[in-house]
Amino acid sequence: MNKKNILLITYDFPGILSPESIQVQRRAICLANNGHKVFVLTSHENPLFESYDNELLIENENIFIFRTKRPYFEYILNVYFKLYDIADRKHWWKYYAVQFAKKMIKKYNINLLYSDSHPFVSHLVGFEVKKSFPDLYWVAHFSDPWTLNPYTTYKTKIQKNINIKLEQKILTLCDSLTVTSDKTKDLYLKHFKFLNNKISTVPHMFDASLYNNKIGITKNKISIIHTGNIYGLRTIKYLLEVLRENEYMNLEFIFYGKVKREEIDLISKYKLLETVKIYSQISYKKSIDIISNADFLLVVDAPLVDSPFFPSKLVDYIGSNKPIFALTSKKSSTEDILKFISNDQFIASADCKKDITVVLERMNHEYSNSFKNIEYFNMNNYSLLKNIFESEI
Repeated sequence: MNKKNILLITYDFPGILSPESIQVQRRAICLANNGHKVFVLTSHENPLFESYDNELLIENENIFIFRTKRPYFEYILNVYFKLYDIADRKHWWKYYAVQFAKKMIKKYNINLLYSDSHPFVSHLVGFEVKKSFPDLYWVAHFSDPWTLNPYTTYKTKIQKNINIKLEQKILTLCDSLTVTSDKTKDLYLKHFKFLNNKISTVPHMFDASLYNNKIGITKNKISIIHTGNIYGLRTIKYLLEVLRENEYMNLEFIFYGKVKREEIDLISKYKLLETVKIYSQISYKKSIDIISNADFLLVVDAPLVDSPFFPSKLVDYIGSNKPIFALTSKKSSTEDILKFISNDQFIASADCKKDITVVLERMNHEYSNSFKNIEYFNMNNYSLLKNIFESEI
């Protein structure tokens, strides 16, 4: 077996509380549990502008964590580079991480480089390291598109062009590119045909050990749970209108996290306080406990047809083996994934009250719990990583 000493470059890693942090640790654990040694180069503890949860960090005998030093004027660096708008506000981290990474390569006999985003600065570090060690095999993982992200805008055309050129350099120089959905893969192939032989899909993964495997809550109402924030273009406005118009007394929607002020006001205006309840954000482990006890789980996507995004929340829902109510656009990655696992009985467009009504009515009847292909998303499914990380260099 061709096992590696892997240098994993990622700004986000536990205890940072972010979807990326959780996912990159799961991939690292999967690699470590299959014989690779993973040397993680990440940010200092408790960085500014990040939530932190020390419970997220999982120890593993084959994972070794190294943290860069805390920068002087960290706040100013973040503000400046946000205005600078090249890659992301963590651009400054490149100057702390590159030299550190080069020393680690020599000291620990690294023979594979693995950079992970978001934030994209991790790939900027990987790019500089690859230039210094051209024979080092480089895997770059993009959880979301960079300049091809339909929601990304730049302040000036110059900034946009710089980002495009940077991304293209990274895509050209890396030896393998992984993305989280087939739609993202297709998007990149459409714009960068040279990726054809080196791009593959590595989806988000769930940790089966976290769930308590309970089946619903024993009570009179059907509980539909949403964990995380409703922000940006995501909306529950039309769902609230349907609930007002039809009086579903047997349903209870519970949101853990931030909901837009105008939609909170609608809950009161529509007299839905007994049907729709909102609680403050909870820890990640607590959210998994709540997911495990739900009857249904709710995912709310931004309204984008052919959306390439794979919400990390969705993979945690999948791990619970519960029916999923998806407010998502047609032909989205969410829809594709739910069809792949045969959990697609409750899909509606977020802005279509007719669709939403049909789904809510369906909740009152028998439905199948015989989901398929769930183990494909299990973090112990090493086959997703084996061909990439055990390739001959």
